[in-house]
Amino acid sequence: MRLMPGKMNETDRSVALNITWIGFLGALVLLCGKIFGFYESVETIAGGVTAGSMIGLLFFQRQDEYAQRLLAVAGLWTCAAVGLLLFVHVVDWEFFTRDGELGVIVVAATFHAVFAVLRIQERD
Repeated sequence: MRLMPGKMNETDRSVALNITWIGFLGALVLLCGKIFGFYESVETIAGGVTAGSMIGLLFFQRQDEYAQRLLAVAGLWTCAAVGLLLFVHVVDWEFFTRDGELGVIVVAATFHAVFAVLRIQERD
């Protein structure tokens, strides 16, 4: 493989893609914490991991078409989750809108879940 400045090598690509698995785990921990009542004890670490994995995706613009395609599809599903969240706010379904943190966690979990499913499908 030829050295190309600004391009990620295979190791960088693998690390970048695997960071999303860690973010997925963080999002699941946050979601379970919110549902089962232990959110306060995991908020800082799991929230930081999840946020960090999503912020780190800014560097995917230097990735190949495969990684960019995964990011694009997961991003579309994330937009759909945000749209649904906005819809329930407009309709004013109090059950779903009383906790804004839960909405953000669901959006993050949606992104990471779709990304994980796509990675698993590509391996088969």
